[in-house]
Amino acid sequence: MRTRFSILPALIMALSWPQLAFAKEPLHLKPASKWVMRHQDDSCRLVRLFGEDENKMMLVLTRFGPTARFRMTLAGEPVRIHSDKRPLKVQFGAHETEQRVPYALGEAGGLPALVAIKQVRIDGVAKATKANRLSKSRYAAVEFLKVRVGQKRPVILETGSFKGPIGAMHACVREMMADWGIDVERHKTRTERARPIGNVENWIRDDDYPAGMLKQKQPAMINFRLSVSEKGKATACHIQQTTRPQKFDDAVCNALIRRASFTPALDADGKPMASYWRSQVRFAMKQMRKIR
Repeated sequence: MRTRFSILPALIMALSWPQLAFAKEPLHLKPASKWVMRHQDDSCRLVRLFGEDENKMMLVLTRFGPTARFRMTLAGEPVRIHSDKRPLKVQFGAHETEQRVPYALGEAGGLPALVAIKQVRIDGVAKATKANRLSKSRYAAVEFLKVRVGQKRPVILETGSFKGPIGAMHACVREMMADWGIDVERHKTRTERARPIGNVENWIRDDDYPAGMLKQKQPAMINFRLSVSEKGKATACHIQQTTRPQKFDDAVCNALIRRASFTPALDADGKPMASYWRSQVRFAMKQMRKIR
């Protein structure tokens, strides 16, 4: 009898191993649409659908300017969670390292979504330099996007090469900058960017938060662009992406126009030129404002 009782649990565990291992196998989702480029006034957005039925997912990559970073949104039942405390990790292809991405819960296209709070690069590098500039071959090597959320089953979106989509995004960004009134060719050879003067966190103050939303304890995340004249003055404010109503965006822009100042951008000859400055402001109840 003792022998029978000692063997039975081991037998049950052995039979359950293949099922446990299977549950951890990644869910592979093939494309359900082509890449779609959406050219907006202040952003270039790549959208693609993957999978179908209960496994339908949407990937959105958004750029707000000439940078290797983009805002990423993942939407669909395979990434549905009810708390933003679970870690989100992504890996762009077999040759890039897995990176952890902070996110907020949201909705996109009627699907539950994870919206990256910070913009990401395919290699996970936080600050771009000439030394870590990404090449076309690096994008070409990305054949899939692997997504892991907490203990949920990993998802692999079979994107194919990123070379074509990112190339289309580069073209979109150049066209977008021209629409801003920026001399794109002159900017390619600039020697200095427009640089903030003073502490940028002082540009947005606690009392800039709309009183009604303050009472409701509503957080906010806003991406913005300031037009900067050759004299270093902020001449216009443009909201590129927001999570809040128009009155909130207006309050942020009004504060920035009043307080922001810069040393102007310089062209290849060292002459001041009109340019822009992009950043993000986050409002939260414990830390009322933070400009990145």
